[in-house]
Amino acid sequence: MAETKKKFMVKEYEIMLRPHISEKTIALGQKGVYTFQVHPEANKIQVKLAFFNMYGQMPSKVTISNHMGKTVRSGRTSGTRAAWKKATVSMAKGQLISELNYA
Repeated sequence: MAETKKKFMVKEYEIMLRPHISEKTIALGQKGVYTFQVHPEANKIQVKLAFFNMYGQMPSKVTISNHMGKTVRSGRTSGTRAAWKKATVSMAKGQLISELNYA
């Protein structure tokens, strides 16, 4: 009998790690598009539900992208920065979240 691997389940409060803030994301935030760094094992459905539980509004669209860590050097030694996952959450037209508007 083949053993099945247990899929790692991310707890709801561990999904959204921190907002990803840059010039581009601040401009998008004024249009109702918000960007977060999320847990590497999280999927779109989990991000959508975690966003709803945090802010009380259901997003219309969630996209996720993986970012590989850059290779860095310090003298002779080299290594890589940590890889991370980014989620972009879009709200319906006209819906804004006041806590996430940085301007």
